[in-house]
Amino acid sequence: MPSPKDKQKSVESRRMPHIEITRLGQQGDGMAIIDSKPVSFPLTMPGDIISATIEYQSKNKYSISNLQLEKSASLRKKPPCPHHASLEATGCGGCSLQFLDTQTTYHDWKSDLPRHCLSKAGVSLDGIEFRPMIQANLKTRRRAVFSAFHTGTSISLGFYEQGSNRVVEWQECMVITPELAAIKETLPEILPLIMQPQNKVRIHCTALEQQSDIVFIANNRLDESNINAIQQWAQSNGHTRVSWQTSDKAATPHILYEDKPVIKSCYSYSVPLPSGSFLQPSKEGEQALIDAVLYYLSDITNINRAMDLFCGLGTFTLPLYRRYLPLKSLQAFDINGGAIKNLHHLAQKENLAGLDVQPRDLFTHPVTASELKRMDVVVIDPPRIGAKAQCEQLAQSRAPHIVMVSCNPLTMARDAKILCDGGYTLSSVTPVDQFLWSSHLETVSYFTRT
Repeated sequence: MPSPKDKQKSVESRRMPHIEITRLGQQGDGMAIIDSKPVSFPLTMPGDIISATIEYQSKNKYSISNLQLEKSASLRKKPPCPHHASLEATGCGGCSLQFLDTQTTYHDWKSDLPRHCLSKAGVSLDGIEFRPMIQANLKTRRRAVFSAFHTGTSISLGFYEQGSNRVVEWQECMVITPELAAIKETLPEILPLIMQPQNKVRIHCTALEQQSDIVFIANNRLDESNINAIQQWAQSNGHTRVSWQTSDKAATPHILYEDKPVIKSCYSYSVPLPSGSFLQPSKEGEQALIDAVLYYLSDITNINRAMDLFCGLGTFTLPLYRRYLPLKSLQAFDINGGAIKNLHHLAQKENLAGLDVQPRDLFTHPVTASELKRMDVVVIDPPRIGAKAQCEQLAQSRAPHIVMVSCNPLTMARDAKILCDGGYTLSSVTPVDQFLWSSHLETVSYFTRT
């Protein structure tokens, strides 16, 4: 009788030389055609000639190992960051594409992502205006997640290695703001006092307008001495707010120290930022997204009723309100209780007549087509998973103008297909690159119904 081991499918392993990389895939990996099928190879680019061992676990599942560069592409460059991964050595997973020449290969590939994803989703590209990609500058990212691991004898602090949970230590980062780097420099002072051997901690840090919001996320709970140490550390280093959160995804941050509320400014309004709350990666990128939304609506002379879906702290709600005063109605919805509470409080405090802010889970309870029937404009800014259920309702609505802000070209294309199948026309797309040297890209897309 065959043993279970005998029944396991054999793994086919092939060592292949002289593989030519012909293009970049959606995640930035180099792509080659092998046996009439596309295969991806990390840290490679068009023009590279490589050799690699390919192990096929099934028809469409494979792994790559022993990847070697036989001949470099003429446009391949040395990564400016010394911690960047290479084919010869592992490295930081924060930036994965610094070896691409920025002006041609990287820029052309990334700005083409929306076009590629839309086409793959079945959206006709005829008549769509693809505006030039807006790119963030170096040292402008104002939020980051640092990782720490206690080996038993020392603590490693930095970013995770690409594709693993090993922490890569670094002295300087080319993309984060100096203020965010300064927060990181204070962490070695407190980590030994709150970490145990083999303990992992993630530290969500935001540097916002000379304020800091820090959230430690770990499995262990704190005792009174830990809390006192954190409070003294925060005060002595001038941090604005420090919180602790367990690793449970349903958990919320518990504030341990707060010198004063952390305030986010937006179009002359000031909104308190909840602990650990979402914030656009850079101030410049956020402004580029706002400018793109307002640009698409600039020729509309009569906006009486508008809606902002997944409004958060009002990143687009407040500019819309300010630009199109007096609005008869501007409704804003989000599931984030802290953000909605603070935005609602602002509307009451500033007497923003017509602004109606309400908590709502738009995944399980999307705004219906009947609720949308009187809207002149709808702005929607979902998370990375997109907003399939909400877009199905939008597709049945008669709202003449929809602006979709997305941080994932794949789900943007899927949701755009839903709207186009419902009778909308995708008129224009603006790409915004806030995550330099990575595959992450944001877009602002404009839909109309006549």
